[in-house]
Formats: sequence, C-alpha cells, structure tokens
Amino acid sequence: MWLLGVVTFLMDTAELVVGLLPEISADLDISVSSAGLMVTVFAIGMMVGAPLMAMATLRLPRRFTLIASLLVFAAGHVIGALSPTFALALIGRFVSALATGTFWAVGAVVATAAAGPAASSRVMGVVIGGVTLANIVGGRRCDLRTHRAGTQRARPRRGGRNGRGPRLVVRARPRAARGRRAA
Repeated sequence: MWLLGVVTFLMDTAELVVGLLPEISADLDISVSSAGLMVTVFAIGMMVGAPLMAMATLRLPRRFTLIASLLVFAAGHVIGALSPTFALALIGRFVSALATGTFWAVGAVVATAAAGPAASSRVMGVVIGGVTLANIVGGRRCDLRTHRAGTQRARPRRGGRNGRGPRLVVRARPRAARGRRAA
C-alpha cells in the first residue's frame, strides 16, 4: 500500500498552486484573485468528483479505475499547463479534480480491502501520509522550482510528472485488488 501513498504524494504535489498564483496570473494576464479561482474550481471538482465518480465507476475493475483516473488527472494538468486561456486552464483543473476524487475514493477501498480489517487504519494512514507530505514538502519544492524556472517552463513539466502515477500502478498492484470492483 506504500504505492498508493507515493501516488497520492505525486498527485497532491501537482495539485497545490496557491504559491504560484502571481506567476499564473501574469502568464494568463489575469488578476491574482481571478487566478485564485483555480483553487476553488479544484476544490469543487474534488467535492463533486469523489462521490459521483465512485458511483459512476462502481462496476469497473478497481485497477482499471485507478489507472484511468491517473491518466485523466495527468491529461487535465497538461491541458491546464499548456492552456493559452484562463477558461481552458480552469477546465483542466476541474478535470484533474474529478480524477483526484475518483482516485482517492477507489484508492481508499483498494487500500483497506488489501490490508484487511486489522490493518486498514494503518494503511489509510500511509495513503493520507502522501497528502500530508505533499502539503509540507512537495508543493513547496515545486513552487520553488517554478519560481526559478518561470511558469511557462515549469507548468508543462509539472503536468508531465503526473504521468508517473499510472506507470507505478500498472507495474505493481496489490493481490487483494485483482479482479475486484470499486466500492
């Protein structure tokens, strides 16, 4: 289940854009407060995405759902990173948020099912630990790199790094997740 913690870290590192709002606003020629909508749109997408997408993917194999959500997440970030307009950047953020909600919902089920009742709390701690580390270390590291490189060069790289998650899930998956469906 360390894998899900690592992938959650990668996802949440790319999610955090608060420190980059001045650079994003300059790139898209909008105000910083307007750029803040990128945070709001992501939060709304997560709030809507987790329950709805978990229900929509209920009959799909869990592994497929995890991989698909990671691919959609990466695509949303690439769209947002390469977007010439603010509207397209918001769409990319919303798409990424829906995928994040899907990954978290299905990933939590996969993690707890694989660990069993005795270790489910510990395994969820590992998954949520990925979020915590992303907030403390990952987002700040990406912000520093972006400040140095500029958002025109760093945003596409940040989006491209999200392609690592699907490769990790494809290569290694827990035995308990094989053939089961999302809950």
